[in-house]
Amino acid sequence: MRIAGLQKNSTLDFPGLFSAVVFFAGCNYDCWFCHNAQLLHNPPLMDEANILEFFERRAGLIEGVVLSGGEPTLQDDLIDFGRKLKRMDYKLKLDTNGSRPEMVGRLLREGLLDYVAMDYKAPLSIYPKVCDADASGVLETLELLQGAAKEGFQYELRTTAIPDLAPSVLLRMAKEMPPLPRYALQLYRHVNDARSESNSGLIEIYTPAKLCEIAGAVHEFQPNVIVRA
Repeated sequence: MRIAGLQKNSTLDFPGLFSAVVFFAGCNYDCWFCHNAQLLHNPPLMDEANILEFFERRAGLIEGVVLSGGEPTLQDDLIDFGRKLKRMDYKLKLDTNGSRPEMVGRLLREGLLDYVAMDYKAPLSIYPKVCDADASGVLETLELLQGAAKEGFQYELRTTAIPDLAPSVLLRMAKEMPPLPRYALQLYRHVNDARSESNSGLIEIYTPAKLCEIAGAVHEFQPNVIVRA
């Protein structure tokens, strides 16, 4: 496993649960607004045995583990890693860009996941501009999550309101998706990337108040919209 980081305590990353976050190295996207860009290209790695030992010691104190990144589903050993955590009685949340539906499907079929947060970066047609990759797999992953939700599984989609996405675009994105159990609009925070200064079509950096206003309009199409500021 290419583990590049561990956040030992979090009350924010797993809805309703006190958790820890495991960050995996590598991603098949290259989003200019990524706050974990240091994980993308050969970061120092942590020993998997040490990580598992930490979770053994904290069993009963931490309720959940968030598998984040980077893009966790690129890890070939993710299934085995999830099994080990499940044997310790942890609930597991997956943060994913949705590009690997085959891995998400395997995790769901084995009952290893308790929650999924999937990124919805932009209108699917402009993923190449925003992510330097197409949106392959995203709709298929959403279909898997919708199917699991019929059996009570919990998931959300989330969009970071980057300056490229005008209010009209955010509204169009909300219309493009079926009503979701949770749709999170997340506040963009500036990153030191030359592309954040040179991207064409920058509109404004949204304030929390403005994002709440947009969420009010989005509510017509996504009644379970929330704002994370």
